[in-house]
Amino acid sequence: MAVDLSPDNVRRQWREARADTDLAWVTPRTFRKTVATLIEEETDTKSAAAQLGRSSEEVTATYYIAKPAQAVDVPDILERLGTDRRRRVTRRHTRLAA
Repeated sequence: MAVDLSPDNVRRQWREARADTDLAWVTPRTFRKTVATLIEEETDTKSAAAQLGRSSEEVTATYYIAKPAQAVDVPDILERLGTDRRRRVTRRHTRLAA
């Protein structure tokens, strides 16, 4: 028995499979991005690009590898920025007043 794996058939079958689920957001591209991200995390971007059949690591990194959803938590660094600025402003005003 032959299986038709044409892109249109795969998309149709995937729509049917997720019809009564909360997975409407999952597409074949979602799977590609997930695969690329997992491979990149375990190996490197070059391996992820090769798995996707891409010659460009840049395209893979830009469009397929997931970016962190949140920035690194660095409040101490940001607090120093505010403190350093206040010190500079105070020193400048002290020099101007003298």
